[in-house]
Amino acid sequence: MSDQPVPTTPEGNMGSAVAAYNEKMKKAKKVGIPTEMAPRWEMLVDEATKGINKKRKEILKFIGEKPYKGIPIEKDEAASRYMQMRENAELQTETLKQNTITNKEGKLLINKAYLNAIIELEKQIREGG
Repeated sequence: MSDQPVPTTPEGNMGSAVAAYNEKMKKAKKVGIPTEMAPRWEMLVDEATKGINKKRKEILKFIGEKPYKGIPIEKDEAASRYMQMRENAELQTETLKQNTITNKEGKLLINKAYLNAIIELEKQIREGG
């Protein structure tokens, strides 16, 4: 391992993480990452991160908030559908099954977003809204 300083780029000292790792490895008397490669490796990580974040933003923009089978609906329509479900026990059971899972310990877990939506709709109904 060389004792040369870590190469820098116009953005700054891109090899600082590698340099810190190499110092740790030097103390442990192990081979570290070649410092000549540090800027390239960190640039690749940065570019990959940018690409992933860009794709994630596009996906979130495309998907948005879709509360009912992936289709955005108005609050009035959601309330109407809830009233239908509220009066039909079979439909309630089916909807509840779709929003639950059983964990390894055998506990039944209910989707929090589903519960929050049900609570909100019940509050609206009871308040006369």
